[in-house]
Amino acid sequence: FPSHDTHAEIKAVYSLIQDIQFLLDLYQELQIPIQLPVYVYEDNASLIHLAYEDIKHLKRCKHFLMAINFLKQYVDDKIIEIVKVPSESNRADILTKESFASHFQYHADHILQGSTISPPIGHANQER
Repeated sequence: FPSHDTHAEIKAVYSLIQDIQFLLDLYQELQIPIQLPVYVYEDNASLIHLAYEDIKHLKRCKHFLMAINFLKQYVDDKIIEIVKVPSESNRADILTKESFASHFQYHADHILQGSTISPPIGHANQER
């Protein structure tokens, strides 16, 4: 069964997808075109595996399965694509994890400059 970290990541991505759907609906209402899929950068290998693989063997937590199926539906419909990003390249980690000052400064500088992660290193469904 997935770890607590994976469970937390699933909940976070579930919430992110709801935000993405809100923005997609808003853009559609305003008649602003948007190119799909929306890339979701993720460093949790278990979450990526669950998003792209069969999960019929998981039967324990109904709310967890609902969140995974919600995620899988958006992946299958090509609304989002989960892109594998190495942990050391994950800019968001400085907001949630302890890091060395140099690591923090490197990512903080890039965030402040408006720089995100480089174009997808490799798509998650290709780099499992």
